[in-house]
Amino acid sequence: MEEIRARVAARLSEAGAPALSGLSPLSGGACQELFRVELSDGSAWVLRSDAPRSLPGSLGRRAEFEVVQAAAAASVKTPAPRWLSPDLLRAGAAAYFLPWCEGEALGGRVVRHPSLEAARSGLCAELSGELARLQEVVPGRFASLDAALGAPPADAALAAIETLASMIERLPRRRPALELALLWLRERRPEPVAPSLVHGDFRVGNFLVTPEGLAAVLDWEFAHWGDPAEDLGWLCVRDWRFGREDLAAGGFATREALLSDYAAAGGAPVDRERLRFWEVYGDARWAAGAHFQAERYLSGAQADLELLAIGWRACELEYELLRQIGDLDPEPAQARAESCERPDAGALLQGVAGFLEGELARAEGVASDRGLAFRLKIASSLLRSLAHEGPEAAGLEAAGAERLAGLLGRPASEGRARLEAELCRRAREEPPGSAEQACWRGAVGADLAARLRARNPRFERRKDLP
Repeated sequence: MEEIRARVAARLSEAGAPALSGLSPLSGGACQELFRVELSDGSAWVLRSDAPRSLPGSLGRRAEFEVVQAAAAASVKTPAPRWLSPDLLRAGAAAYFLPWCEGEALGGRVVRHPSLEAARSGLCAELSGELARLQEVVPGRFASLDAALGAPPADAALAAIETLASMIERLPRRRPALELALLWLRERRPEPVAPSLVHGDFRVGNFLVTPEGLAAVLDWEFAHWGDPAEDLGWLCVRDWRFGREDLAAGGFATREALLSDYAAAGGAPVDRERLRFWEVYGDARWAAGAHFQAERYLSGAQADLELLAIGWRACELEYELLRQIGDLDPEPAQARAESCERPDAGALLQGVAGFLEGELARAEGVASDRGLAFRLKIASSLLRSLAHEGPEAAGLEAAGAERLAGLLGRPASEGRARLEAELCRRAREEPPGSAEQACWRGAVGADLAARLRARNPRFERRKDLP
């Protein structure tokens, strides 16, 4: 931190800014490194720097700087960036500064906290207005943005599918649910539209909200030229509702209200089928992204427990993806394996989880640190999930292999990983018909559901709500 502080102070001096008076890391920002910067004139800023390893499709801070400048110039409610700084935190890592904005970003609080009830009533219209303004940022309007993002695709939906396919191919293990989603997306690709600037991560958690309403749109690292409807679909992905299943658009509005408000704000009309395509695409992209978040942790690039927890949830996201594109038959609950040991491994893990939760509740100093408290809750949740699944892990692998073997006409002795790879190969090279695809989705969905039930005995599958 001392070395970073010295570098930041020198950069601010070089830029003619007030002197540095405080520097502290910020929690959150699962993709980039963030710091709160306090200056001698009393102002506060956010320093946003390249992380050691980012997700596929993420822009570097140099290109992101141009995106945010263009969005701010188009009157999108986002803080204008300052002081682009190459090699600031370390060699090869660019960074820039943003004015500090007050507001709530935590999803659960945005969609539920009583103090934001009035803000939620107008949030759909406000966000629709921001997206309509963003739609006006088109290739050719800002030369520096054109240079940062490159040429726009002729067919944004096709480009998105191919980017997702490339992303899936880079995973260390093939994922049948994602390959089946690619088949569905290819068959339902909408007609091309004129490209404009797409935020790429437009969701609850990337907005700042105050009791007065929307304060700022943040986190532009996945911005690109594309179909404006992509941002609408991403906002409807189930994970961004934070438990408000009755309000599909971000946990604060219905899909119909979102489409209506977007059109009223001047956005190009979007029908439900196009919205559905981009919502399913968003489910698939987030499921693949969750696997990559875990790889950032497992590779040693970033030691953030939240990344590991996101990867652990990837099977839940894959199940949601398959549920969106076809009904999945319910599977009967299976008897849980009982261990002869007392205490068994599950009891030990449950005990450690309970200890963490109890200590967190008692340690007022720790509980006041929202970032640390959040990660302690993640640790406890992971332990409890592992305690449930552990005794069933071998049985789950065997049952999954049997399901896939029946689909593919191959022996289950080949193992689940090899059979999954074979299903993915066939999905790419020998795409089955729609009836067989439905059969494959059912088998893969049943496998995911069994794993989810093992991790959480209270897991239940819900029909989608409006």
